[in-house]
Amino acid sequence: MVAFVMKQILIQLFIINATILFAVKTDGAETLDKRIKDSHYLSDSFWIYNDYNNAKEMAKKQNKPLFITFRCVPCHNCKAFDAEVAQRNKEVADLAKNNFISVRLVEMKGIDLGQFQFDYDLNWAAMFLNSDGTVYARYGTQSDQGPDAYNSIDGLINTMKRVVKAHKNYPQNKSWFKEKKGGPVTQPNPLNLPGLSNPAKYARQTELSNCIHCHNIYDAIHNELYEKGKLSKNKLWKYPLPQNIGIEIDSAAGNVVKKVTAESAAGITGIREGDVICFIQEQRIFSIADIQWVLHGLSNEKEKIAITIKREGKDLEKILMTKPSWKISDISWRASTWNLPPRLGMWTPLADPKTLRESGLPSEKQTVFFKWINRKMETGNAAWKAGLRTGDILTKVNGKEVNFKPNKFHTYIKLNFKPGDDINFEVFRKGDVKKITFKLFK
Repeated sequence: MVAFVMKQILIQLFIINATILFAVKTDGAETLDKRIKDSHYLSDSFWIYNDYNNAKEMAKKQNKPLFITFRCVPCHNCKAFDAEVAQRNKEVADLAKNNFISVRLVEMKGIDLGQFQFDYDLNWAAMFLNSDGTVYARYGTQSDQGPDAYNSIDGLINTMKRVVKAHKNYPQNKSWFKEKKGGPVTQPNPLNLPGLSNPAKYARQTELSNCIHCHNIYDAIHNELYEKGKLSKNKLWKYPLPQNIGIEIDSAAGNVVKKVTAESAAGITGIREGDVICFIQEQRIFSIADIQWVLHGLSNEKEKIAITIKREGKDLEKILMTKPSWKISDISWRASTWNLPPRLGMWTPLADPKTLRESGLPSEKQTVFFKWINRKMETGNAAWKAGLRTGDILTKVNGKEVNFKPNKFHTYIKLNFKPGDDINFEVFRKGDVKKITFKLFK
C-alpha cells in the first residue's frame, strides 16, 4: 500500500512540474509542429501556434477578439476543412489576420477546461473569445453524416463576421454571452483528471504518440464516472443537433432555419423555414455549434426551451416543450465511444460483397467480420476461448439479426450490454453457422 501511495505521489509531482514548464514556456512552434507533423501549419503565417496565454495578452493590448482553433492533427476527419482554414481561403485569412488574434491549438495539454468547453469529440473546432474570457461563439459540428456535413467556409465566415460586430459593441452586450462560457469544473488541468489513463506518459514532451487528444478528455470523464458507478446513458448524449428539437439549420448561414419537422417540438411551436434564430435560453446564437451548446446543457427529460426568432423584421418569442429522451442520437461516430466499457478487443471491418458471396451470404448484407482478436484483452481472450476465430462473419447478436457498420456494431454493444454480461454471437464460418457465448469485461 505504501509503495502504491508513493508511486501516485511521484506521478503527481511529475505532472505538476510538466504543467509548470508548459505555463512558463509553451512548446515552441519551431519544434512542436514538426514533431507532430502538422503539415497544415505555415510557420511564417499569422497564426500563433499553441500559445493561448501569449495570444490573450495580445488580444487585450490590441482590443481584438480571439479566434482559437482546436485541431487533432493525426485524425483524418476534418483534414480538408482544416487546410482551408489554416492555409488557403483568402476571406477567412483576411478576417483572421485583420480582425482577430488567431491561435492554433493542437493538443489539450495545458488547456484550461473551465475556459475551453466545447464538444471534445470534434476533430476540428473553433471558439471565439474576448480577452477577459467571455465566450462569443463556438463553431464546428459533426455527426454520423460525416465530419464536414455541417461545416462550411461560408458558415465560418458568417460566424466570424458576427463575432467582429459583437466585439465592437462589447461590453454593452455582455448579457448576451453570460451563459456561454459554462460553469466551473472540478479539475481544469487535463493532466490531473482522475480518469486519465497513463498521465505520466502524457506529461512528457509532446510527440504524436502522447498528445492529449480532445476526445481523451471525455475518455477520462467516462472512466471516472464508471469507477464511481455513475456512468449512465444520459451522460453520452452530448451536443445534440438542432434536429433533435425538429430544426435543420442552413450550414452556410449558421442561424437560419432551413427545414422544420412538422410534429417536432419546433414544428408544434410554430417555427418556420426562413426564421432566424437569435437567442435560445437568452444566449446569442451565431452558429449551429452555439445551438448545440445550449441544448447540451439541458437534461434529457421534459424541457422548456425559450427561443427568440426574427421573422419578416420582427422579433418573436417561442417556447418549445421537449419530450423525455429527446437528446438520444447516433453516437457511433464519436471517438469517445471507443473506450467505453465493455470493450471487445476485436478489429471488425465491414465485410465486403466479395467476402460475403464467397461465404454463401447475400452480397448486399451489411455486417462485420472478425479480422483480429486481441487475446491480451479479457473480452477478446474470452471470445477466443469460446471458439470465435478470425475470418468469422457476424450474423446475429443474442439471436437478433445484425445490420451493422463497424462503429455502430461496437456502439450497439456498449449501449446494450455491460461488463459481466454473457453475450452470444452467431457467426458464419466456411459455410457453417457457429454459436459462441462468452463473458464481457471492462
